[in-house]
Amino acid sequence: MKKKVFSIMGLSFLLAAFALGVVPAQAQNVDQKIQALEQELSALKSDQMELKKEATAAAAAMPTFSYRTGLLGITAADKSWQLSTSFEYHAHMYNHIDGDDASGLTTGDIFMRRNRPFLYYCWDNCLYEIGWGLDVDDGDIASSQTSRFVFNLDQINPWLPKIEVSDKGNEAVSYVQRSSGSGAVMELTRDMLSDSGYDTLSHAAIGIGWLNKKIGSGDFLLWTEYRVGAGFNQNTNSDTDRKQFFLKVGTRPFSQIKNKWLRGLKVGLGFITESKDDNSSGTRRLALRTDDRIGRIRTMDANNIRGGDYYALFPGLEWGVGPYTFRTEMARSKYNNESTSAVAFNGHDVDGFAWSLQNELFLWSPKGFLTGSSRTPNSLLFGWSFKRSDMDCGSGSDCTPGGSTSSSGHLIKRELDLWYFLRPGLSVGMWWNWWSTANMPTTLQGDVGCTSFGSERVGKNCDWHSVNAGLRANF
Repeated sequence: MKKKVFSIMGLSFLLAAFALGVVPAQAQNVDQKIQALEQELSALKSDQMELKKEATAAAAAMPTFSYRTGLLGITAADKSWQLSTSFEYHAHMYNHIDGDDASGLTTGDIFMRRNRPFLYYCWDNCLYEIGWGLDVDDGDIASSQTSRFVFNLDQINPWLPKIEVSDKGNEAVSYVQRSSGSGAVMELTRDMLSDSGYDTLSHAAIGIGWLNKKIGSGDFLLWTEYRVGAGFNQNTNSDTDRKQFFLKVGTRPFSQIKNKWLRGLKVGLGFITESKDDNSSGTRRLALRTDDRIGRIRTMDANNIRGGDYYALFPGLEWGVGPYTFRTEMARSKYNNESTSAVAFNGHDVDGFAWSLQNELFLWSPKGFLTGSSRTPNSLLFGWSFKRSDMDCGSGSDCTPGGSTSSSGHLIKRELDLWYFLRPGLSVGMWWNWWSTANMPTTLQGDVGCTSFGSERVGKNCDWHSVNAGLRANF
């Protein structure tokens, strides 16, 4: 019996000793496995961090894309180069409800008012810039709308100027003017006073100045240009050493403050001067004309102004608060006629003046009545304006194109506009033009429908209308 007891105790002792020997061995084995897993996890984390660094570096080396209404850009990661493009497309339908279609004052005709692609390239963080645009509007043979090379020295120091060498289309002559793509008013006020000194884009220029530089509570613009060939046919060489000088100044004096009643103020002035002599073959011309691109007429036209000094002024003021904007644009042209030619208006000076009062009001947007903007989809914009242009070519001179004799006259336009913005850069709308003038040329009275053909009389006052529609797209 004792032997059995001792046998059982011995067996238990052996089992306990085995168990005590096995448990540490198993624990040690588990620890080793845990350590191995931890090492593998650490290696995976390290690999993951390396892959993330490589991906971040690769992403940082890729060009970046940016877009805002009217401009799509691609920029190198190190800003060594940038490529930008835009496209402007405006289609108008003109409807002369009083006009004679046989005379060109038709209804239902479509005119490509703007069809213009633009391309811009710059490098070294846009220290140097090249720009180019193509003009393929209706009635135009495809030609350069603008070409320029710019030294953006303000990239080196904000107070250094820009220097620009360009052909056809440098800085606009007016600091204050309506926006063709986002405003209600359709055409520029100065378009009613056709002046060869600034109407065409046919000039090459070297410009220098500061554009929208912040100062104090606002910002300012100062730009000067030396112009060659202004007033001549496009892309022709000048035949005179007398060139043109252009200056533009403007400010938004409160653009950086929060006061909504002041920050929308904008004032400025453009100035052009030149001198020509009889040896120059360049045509110098001043006229009163309508701005409908189909059915456009000239009610006064001085088309052979010869030698003498010339200047033009372009004052403007704009103010806006909330959904409302008020604007006035002006243009003043003066030709001091010093020609000895017998056909050049008998030596009389020729001058003209145009001015406007413009109002624009956003009536509605999804945010409610009297809200909205050109950048807010489904916004409704209403505009109304009054424009007048006057011209005088000197006592005893005939500046009326055909059938009447007059040395002075005026042209008045009243305009109502309504535009709906489908999205930023895309709008559809319509506008009504009510034209009137005193002493309408007899050859035009029947054309606009203010009298029947054969019943024209000298000195008649005429009114006529057009109700037009448009599509505007700016990409």
